[in-house]
Amino acid sequence: MTEPGAADPGAIHSRTADPTAGALRRRQFALLLGRYRPEDVICVQVVTDYYQHVATTAKSGRVDAAAAQWRILRRDVPIPDAPELRYVVELASLPAAALIHFAEGDHRAARELLVQALDVAAELAARYGHDYLTGKRLHLAANLVRITTTEGRHEAAAALLADLDAVARGERHRWRFTGAATLDIPLPDDVGAFVHAQLRREAARLLEASG
Repeated sequence: MTEPGAADPGAIHSRTADPTAGALRRRQFALLLGRYRPEDVICVQVVTDYYQHVATTAKSGRVDAAAAQWRILRRDVPIPDAPELRYVVELASLPAAALIHFAEGDHRAARELLVQALDVAAELAARYGHDYLTGKRLHLAANLVRITTTEGRHEAAAALLADLDAVARGERHRWRFTGAATLDIPLPDDVGAFVHAQLRREAARLLEASG
C-alpha cells in the first residue's frame, strides 16, 4: 500500500473498467442530441473522451504529460456556449484534474475538485434530467474515501465508506453531498455491482492502511 502522502498515479480512479460506461455514454448522447445541434453534441463527446485520455495518461505515471494535456484542453479547445454542455465537459474535466493533483500529492486540491464534480453531477441531474449519473456520483465519492485513507484519516474514511455503502443500498439520507433527492436508488443491478465492487476495494485498502 502506498504510504500516506505518496503519489500513486492510479490512486483515485479504479484501474478496473466500468462495465456501465458504454450505456452511460449512450444515454448522455441521446439526451443531448434531442436538445442541441449534432455537431455541438459530437464536439462535447470528443472533448470528454480527451479528458478520459488525460486521466489514462496520469494513471500510467506520466503525470506531467497529463497535466500539460489538461491545460491545453482547458485553454485551447472551444466548448459550445450552453450551460448544460459545459457541465457535461466539467464532469469529465474536474475528475481528471483531481487525479493529477492527487498524484502530485496535493490532496486538498484533489478533494475540492471531486466535490466540485459532485456538485456538477447533481446540477445535471436536478436541472437537466441526467438521472443516469448516480453510479458516477458514487464512484466520485468513493474516490474521496481513497484520498482520506491516503491522508491517514482512517476513521473518517471508514465513516464515509459506510455512508456510501448505505446510499448504494437505498438510504438516501446518508448522502453527504448536494442533490440527494436526485439520486436514482437503489441502484440497477449492473451499476450496483460495479459500485459495490469499488467500495469493497476501498474497504480492503483501508484495512491494509490501518493495519
